[in-house]
Amino acid sequence: MVGILHKKLILPRPPNPGYHSGLAMLSFVVFAIFAYGGIEAVGGLVDKTEKPEKNFAKGIVFAAIVISIGYSLAIFFMGRQH
Repeated sequence: MVGILHKKLILPRPPNPGYHSGLAMLSFVVFAIFAYGGIEAVGGLVDKTEKPEKNFAKGIVFAAIVISIGYSLAIFFMGRQH
């Protein structure tokens, strides 16, 4: 096989050396809390869903997965810029 699949993946280091500390990494949790905190705002829509005991839980899990993937991709691609 020839192509991009055979290119070695080099994950970049953050441009700010201060970002390597544990405290700086932990401070990112604030952004994650706000991202996932919005999920609970849809609690008022439970009465408008079919089979809420089943479908609402699935929706919450799906939303959390979509947010996680979105954040991961954004962090990965923004880190690739030099």
